[in-house]
Amino acid sequence: MNTKEFWKLIEQSITQNEITDPCDQSEKLIAILSKKEIQNIMGFQTKMEELQQDIFSSELKEVATHLGYGDSSYVFKGFVNWLIVLGENHYNKIRETPNYLLTLEREGYFVQNSPYFQDLNFVASGAFYEKFGLEADWDSALWKYRKSNREKELIKKSPIKNEPNLEI
Repeated sequence: MNTKEFWKLIEQSITQNEITDPCDQSEKLIAILSKKEIQNIMGFQTKMEELQQDIFSSELKEVATHLGYGDSSYVFKGFVNWLIVLGENHYNKIRETPNYLLTLEREGYFVQNSPYFQDLNFVASGAFYEKFGLEADWDSALWKYRKSNREKELIKKSPIKNEPNLEI
């Protein structure tokens, strides 16, 4: 899943849902994703993790700590998830200038008056189980997906590209 597709799903979950209860948005994302192909479900998880890592900075950690969400890695991850579910526009502004967070009005963007959304970590697995049943093996499926993608990336980056046989 590319970044544009990811943000389109986040935006779809926002526009089809008032952001007042994080369970509503995670349930909406699960419903949207469970109708997609398995590659999209796995791609959502992978892209989410990539965006979680991409936004990290010491300045963001300071802002999160100031707001009371930077003391533990678990709570900070929920805070970062909240930044993602705000949507692409806010995410990019926060990534560039973490202090932008301090300008947001509490009523409009704070989920249940709190900048925290741990449920995002479980959206893709929830969609997977919704689609394939509780007996399905999420961990194995995700591992296989990641392995396949790593192999594709290695092939792309390989310095040997159909070189002619130079034997004489």
